[in-house]
Amino acid sequence: MTSILKVNQIQNTAGTTALTVDTSGRILQPSKPAFSVYQSTDLSAQNYTSATKVPFDTKDFDIGNNVTLNSSAVFTAPINGIYHFGCNVMVNALEGSSYVSMGLLIDDAEVDSAFDLSYRYLEDNQGGAYQTAHSSGLIQLTANQTVTPYIRVLDDTTVSLRDGARFFGYLVG
Repeated sequence: MTSILKVNQIQNTAGTTALTVDTSGRILQPSKPAFSVYQSTDLSAQNYTSATKVPFDTKDFDIGNNVTLNSSAVFTAPINGIYHFGCNVMVNALEGSSYVSMGLLIDDAEVDSAFDLSYRYLEDNQGGAYQTAHSSGLIQLTANQTVTPYIRVLDDTTVSLRDGARFFGYLVG
């Protein structure tokens, strides 16, 4: 027996639209948590030799208002689910550094007490001036858990972060 459900919109009992279907059959979820934030200006030379929150100052969008910007970006999960995150950070003046490391920390803690397991990016830059650190992860969170990007640059206390660094994410399901 074939069942066909013909609807243009699905709402909860309070009337909030959870899903729409357009005339081409595309499904839209207008309230699904998603965000993108970035750093709008270059940041002067600083010491990032210990794990430091990556600074962000501008929101592209924040569906659900789940990101706080306070000299960094912190995403707070509104519901239990699987989320996808990504972060790109451009680092400048790395000539004195041995490596660049970036990780996504859950509740400001390393996974199993190891930065290596914290959705980490690591690259030995071999004395180059510029590096773009990329990190991404598919992370299962419970409601109210947080995700924050951190960066660490070994042996160089004078690197700067370039404008355009981005942190983004969305609820997969």
